[in-house]
Amino acid sequence: MQINHIQKDIEAIIESLGCKLYDMVFLRENATEILRIYIMANKVGGVTLDMCQMVSEAVSPFLDVKDISENAYILEVSSPGADRTLKIPRHFMLSCGERVKIHLLDKSDFEATILKANEEGVWVDTIPESLYPLLYGQTNAVDSNAIGFIPYNKIRKAKIAFEFH
Repeated sequence: MQINHIQKDIEAIIESLGCKLYDMVFLRENATEILRIYIMANKVGGVTLDMCQMVSEAVSPFLDVKDISENAYILEVSSPGADRTLKIPRHFMLSCGERVKIHLLDKSDFEATILKANEEGVWVDTIPESLYPLLYGQTNAVDSNAIGFIPYNKIRKAKIAFEFH
């Protein structure tokens, strides 16, 4: 099933309910096809079961009309989780202000807070000085405007650094 063509419509429905679309994936588990929609709350407190139910009830009739699959499938709506992996620019953009553990291509890793993100990369509050050559080239003079910027093509993996309180 191809779901990219309906993403903007799904996103509009979800935003009208006070949430944000984090991701949509269509997958098969055993013999069951599943359309899994991950949402984030626009307010403090995170995603609740009531929010998931509300989104599911609003999105389901839209999907029925769009007839997105020849086969029967299950619609699941949930939170991406507190320790979610950031894979695409959208994930980084929706995670501004959060603490992340970043693994770079050279297998080094560090924790930082996401300040902002765009389609090219992410700005973080701190980068260990030892990583400057990897990120900014073999120069002693690092442009002060570039400090804190990491292009996505230098990131092997990034994940929210879940903190227990």
